[in-house]
Amino acid sequence: MNAEQIRSFVHAYLEAYQCDIVEKAPTHVTVKLSVEADKELTNRAYYWGFVERTGAPAETMTMTFVFDPPAYQALKSAKPFSGGGRPGQPGQPAAGPGAQGSAAGLASAAPAGGGSASSAAAGGGAAGPTGGAAATTGAGSASGIGSASGAGVVGAGGIAARSGTSGAAVSSGTAAGYRSAPGGQMGPSAPASRPGIGGPPAPGTGAVVSAVQGAPGTSDSILGRYFGFVPTTVTARVPTDDVTFGSRRLQQLFQSAKTRGRFVRMFEEPRETANGRAPAYETWLHVNFKVELVCDMKRSEVHSLAIGLASGIIRERFFEEELLKRKLTARLPDNIRLLPDVLPYGEAAARLEAHVEQTVRSYDHRWAELAGEHLREELERIDAYYGTLLQNADPEQKPDIEAQYDNRKREIDWQYRPRIEVSVINCGFFHLQAEAAQT
Repeated sequence: MNAEQIRSFVHAYLEAYQCDIVEKAPTHVTVKLSVEADKELTNRAYYWGFVERTGAPAETMTMTFVFDPPAYQALKSAKPFSGGGRPGQPGQPAAGPGAQGSAAGLASAAPAGGGSASSAAAGGGAAGPTGGAAATTGAGSASGIGSASGAGVVGAGGIAARSGTSGAAVSSGTAAGYRSAPGGQMGPSAPASRPGIGGPPAPGTGAVVSAVQGAPGTSDSILGRYFGFVPTTVTARVPTDDVTFGSRRLQQLFQSAKTRGRFVRMFEEPRETANGRAPAYETWLHVNFKVELVCDMKRSEVHSLAIGLASGIIRERFFEEELLKRKLTARLPDNIRLLPDVLPYGEAAARLEAHVEQTVRSYDHRWAELAGEHLREELERIDAYYGTLLQNADPEQKPDIEAQYDNRKREIDWQYRPRIEVSVINCGFFHLQAEAAQT
């Protein structure tokens, strides 16, 4: 199979299982699996057992099937990053210089009694009126560093500087303020105003407030207090599998289609009739037989046979000559009439088996005669070898040699004995327009 055939098969499989296509491209397809497809492909038996026992709403997985891995990797690496956040993640650019992992808000002394200045950090630094106040944010975390006697500051990134017995904790999404103290020392200012908490800064005092943007609701959480960064959005994991010839995922799709598609029931889409009456539909039992001629070599054949349950006619190459030319659907079309069946299902299947047997009997079976001669030669060689070995063997070793001799004869018989094996690949009932099926 080439890549185009594999892509066509996967798309047909996903359409049959009613999966939702999220992204479709020549190199890959991303789908939201249906419940049936999720049970078939994800091997989450424990999860589905839990859902069935508890009645919880089911959540199916989203998967990406890659048909051309080199082209997909090139396409994936060519996509630019957009948005802000951690570097190396999809949709987020790398942080700029000086903004790796933490943000330092540095406040300089302001003149006593002279107003206030504030700076909001949002991915860059902003200088205050005195030229010494700056706030910088990095990859999703912030840390405040203060040089004040008797004041300890714990940054949101987990960096702590203590020089006394008292300290002020600053977490992501909060604001820490520092005011100028006499003698050029820095001290904690009045708390920033928040709805319902505290009030405005005391008049007559200079204050510099550094506000770090953060997710709402994370400042008072345990994770925000001790780790600084709390993810507010959850990125769903989308497994990616290569679907190429011989891959494990493609073999799984083949096995699923073989297991779940062993029997089907299809209807031909109605076509307009000459007299305008409702078209008549005849039921056909279609069976794909696999015939194997086996010896030390093997020859496999597929016989596509169908028998009309109303007429009793047997047709060969039914799949290639009939089904591939018709538009089929699993739904019963409107305004049609089904012809009554004359043959019961058991008799129809027996007639198809008899037809296959008659076809095989008409073959040239000289290959079986040659295989039989080869089998006799191999058995004679084994008899000569083990016969001499048993004559010269010790009585204690004879039971082991005899067991090995019997096993070897069974292996030679299985490998070289000619035989014909017939099995059923799949079957189904196909309801076709009577005039169309008899042309």
